[in-house]
Amino acid sequence: MNEFNRIKSEEFSEIGLLLLAVMDNNDLTFEQLANAMDISKAALRISCQKQGNPGQRIIPKLAEILDCTEGEIRRMIRENQLEQMHEHN
Repeated sequence: MNEFNRIKSEEFSEIGLLLLAVMDNNDLTFEQLANAMDISKAALRISCQKQGNPGQRIIPKLAEILDCTEGEIRRMIRENQLEQMHEHN
């Protein structure tokens, strides 16, 4: 079973949606993407969800796989955190 199937569409973060597009465009499974990034499936799943943000070790790997800068990844993380704070207040 594809790990993304366990995440509801409304639970995806901006990073998660971008990673989903990478998987679709490159015909990759969740496990193949995690292996390509040299991270666990759990770390990838957390990085894809609004409720979980990637750790510092994963940011460079996300930037590489998404073809963007680490600053752009950090911006997406900050925006996700602010959105989550707003939704819970």
